[in-house]
Amino acid sequence: TAQLAELNFPRHILKKTKEIKRNFSQKSINYFKTNLENQNWESILLTGDVNRTYNTFYSIIQTNLNIACPYSKTYRKPKAIKKCWDNECTNLKSAYIKALERELCSGLTEDKRITAKKKKEYDLKLKTLRKQQNTNHIKQADNKTKAVWQVVNSEKKATTNPKNPFQLQANGTIIKDPIEIADYFNSFFTSIAEKTLQDNNINPNIINQHTTPIPVNRFQFRSITEKDVLKAIDTLKPKSSTGIDDISAKLTKTCKKELTAPLTNIINKSLQQGVFPAKLKIAKVYPKYKKGPAVEANSYRPISLIPTFSKVIEKIVLEQFLHYLEQNNLLTHQQHGFLKGRSTATALVQLVEHIIDKLEEGCIVTSLFLDFSKAFDCLNHSCLIEKLKALGIVGKSAKWFHSYLSDREQLVELQHTTNNITQKVL
Repeated sequence: TAQLAELNFPRHILKKTKEIKRNFSQKSINYFKTNLENQNWESILLTGDVNRTYNTFYSIIQTNLNIACPYSKTYRKPKAIKKCWDNECTNLKSAYIKALERELCSGLTEDKRITAKKKKEYDLKLKTLRKQQNTNHIKQADNKTKAVWQVVNSEKKATTNPKNPFQLQANGTIIKDPIEIADYFNSFFTSIAEKTLQDNNINPNIINQHTTPIPVNRFQFRSITEKDVLKAIDTLKPKSSTGIDDISAKLTKTCKKELTAPLTNIINKSLQQGVFPAKLKIAKVYPKYKKGPAVEANSYRPISLIPTFSKVIEKIVLEQFLHYLEQNNLLTHQQHGFLKGRSTATALVQLVEHIIDKLEEGCIVTSLFLDFSKAFDCLNHSCLIEKLKALGIVGKSAKWFHSYLSDREQLVELQHTTNNITQKVL
């Protein structure tokens, strides 16, 4: 006698979902680029106030963007899971299955040994393929650290939470409306610094007491050229993420020749007037799950996306400011962050070398490692301004940095799906 067992397994099919987003096809981008080539920037060049100048520029950009790259409903298919497989793996699997069937029929010890051997060969091949895939993924990645963590989480079989929470616990109740969730996140993120300082009983005025003026030359911004703007745009990473203006770094690099003239005018006015354009101080924030219960706001950290044109101005200011600091020997040798040719790797090398040298000298080495919670969020802006003044940043330059840091705004963006259509909620 014999019996046949039949099992039905549901087939997982990757469903397409509709998404409302701008049409950034190559044809649309070329159309946008052509429109900018024919654009008359006279209204920008003749305007005196930098905020009015940038608002006019912003309006022109958005008008052309809406014409060339309008919002539309598109189908988005989820990314298929990458599988490690080749012909040899297929053959090894077939050999293992045949050996297993033979063992089940005969029950012989020798057949059991052969099955175990075939299984081991098959598993080893899968491990080798997965290892090779992970190695290639890290080698080809621009951001090696991010790629390594992607591999680690993949091997841990880490479960990824939805990009946006479908419900959130707020003031003891559960909210499900996406607009209410976005509003709650916005209030939560903007109060992080104040709450953290209160919880730790920190008086920000204490920091200002340790600011000692350094007798150095005074820093002054210099006027920039179109060549400087092109150089700054070229250093941008070609990312597709956007701020509230829907202009990505990738699109900016594509249209850099058309944008250079108006941007040069805007940046020079900004530096001369000591005013950072208000529209560039609006950040788009989306909550990224970190750890803890998915319904709690504290389990998410804010990822801020600022306008690409803001990044261009920042790069130009940073270059001038760093040159001033280096010329006046105002940077400590222990500074490794945000400097060309230096990174966390060089900081670790310096630390290890110092430890080894001291141990060889017969000294006892003690290290104190600190992890600051919400460090950047809690950074006091008035303290920064005082530090800058102590370094010789005064007058219009100090006014510009104060304008850059003050009166900032943000909005939280969530992706919300209704009737199988994904759209953004602000």
